[in-house]
Amino acid sequence: MQTHRVLPHDISNSDLILIAAIAPLTPWTRTHQKEACIPPLITLTFLTKYPTELINIHSAFHAGAFQQVLDFDTSSFSSSNALPARILKYRSQIALGKSKEVAAELSSEKTPDLVAVKLLAEYETGKDVLEVAKKLAAQHGQENLAVQLCVGIILERAGETEAALELLSKHQGSLDAYVYTL
Repeated sequence: MQTHRVLPHDISNSDLILIAAIAPLTPWTRTHQKEACIPPLITLTFLTKYPTELINIHSAFHAGAFQQVLDFDTSSFSSSNALPARILKYRSQIALGKSKEVAAELSSEKTPDLVAVKLLAEYETGKDVLEVAKKLAAQHGQENLAVQLCVGIILERAGETEAALELLSKHQGSLDAYVYTL
């Protein structure tokens, strides 16, 4: 793995550990790519997008500590971080095999972020949601990270890797989306 040493001095050791922990955890890998390389701009953007209150839950999610994510008390999170934390909790439930529960809980959601999570949960239960997911990506995938990630995962698992990579390439400095494209 290549590293870049152009990081500002105010980044803590835990931030650097988080970057090192996330980089190798990709759900799919292009077979011809042997090294992961995180451009400094994406790394710095990631660190500014995830304030301290999200760092621990986000790090736990990418480390595969899904039960720990569910156990996080997010009641004191700011309103701007409440939705990303909720999405991480739902995705953790899906990873723990509770897709039916997530799909049922989100059945009446209209927010694109949560609709994307619901589609991922439904896909995991065997429901054919590919066309609905593609429509959601066409409508909201340009700037919505949750839509990009969840629909990208659906597309890749459905064997449409190139479409998944194209969708994920629309991210705006997201380390999550970047890592999924490795």
